Amino acid sequence: MQVLQDHGANTIPTGTTLGVSVRTGNTAVPDGTWSAFTPISASGNSVGRSSQYIQYKADLATTDTKITPALHDILIQCSSPPSVTLHPTSQPACNGADVTFTSSAIGFPVPTVQWEVSTNGTIWTPVGGATNSTLTFAVTAADNNKQYRAVWTGAAIVNSNPATLTVNLIPSAPTVTVSNNCGSSVLTASNFTGNVIMEQYSNDFFYHCYQYATYTVTQTVNGCVSPAGSGTSAPKAIPSAPSVTVVNNCGTSLLTAGNYAGTLLWSNGAVTESITVSASGTYTVAQR
Repeated sequence: MQVLQDHGANTIPTGTTLGVSVRTGNTAVPDGTWSAFTPISASGNSVGRSSQYIQYKADLATTDTKITPALHDILIQCSSPPSVTLHPTSQPACNGADVTFTSSAIGFPVPTVQWEVSTNGTIWTPVGGATNSTLTFAVTAADNNKQYRAVWTGAAIVNSNPATLTVNLIPSAPTVTVSNNCGSSVLTASNFTGNVIMEQYSNDFFYHCYQYATYTVTQTVNGCVSPAGSGTSAPKAIPSAPSVTVVNNCGTSLLTAGNYAGTLLWSNGAVTESITVSASGTYTVAQR
């Protein structure tokens, strides 16, 4: 806090003096607990007092008995050093993502801020253009373990606590292998260390599918999501059932398969186009 007295030659007549004193206390009405008045030595000097209540006294005197001194005005400027009300917090961030540090402070006059960065916590460098209460920038791998702080300047210079940035690298894309079976495909993810997600499906590293499509899979490590690995399924078509003709003879029957393109397997284990059976019953045949 400063007291500025108007000591100009045009306003204080010759032979007239002005003295300002100050005292402090913690009661609304001055009592015996208040301090004694202490003179402020010169205009512009700091009062250097902090209290719930502050009282000022102006003493005027003159050697000219024809006039009575009167106080025209006096300017009292209050100030308080910045007090940091919000410190930035240490945090992790994925390489390439945006990170934001925030700080706030109060004081009079209203403090201004400049963000600084350090690689060792000892030597600090101003961050260009970072003069807002929030500091936001895109993270690179080179920013790992750097420290950031807000420097508040007002009636004094006060630093916030430093905050450390931990940069997590983006994991690599998982590998996807595809095994195409009859009527379905199995997609299997490998080369991953984190949690994997196969498109909108469960957190499994393999997935059965029954249609032609391209499926993607990502892994997440330390909150960072990898690029997508992919695999295309092409399930083998299930062949249609062969036709069977039956010729019933005396004591035996001849069953012959038709309309097939692959190899045959009869329910009695035969793999030929025709089988001769002597026992009555139902026989089936499939093509592969």
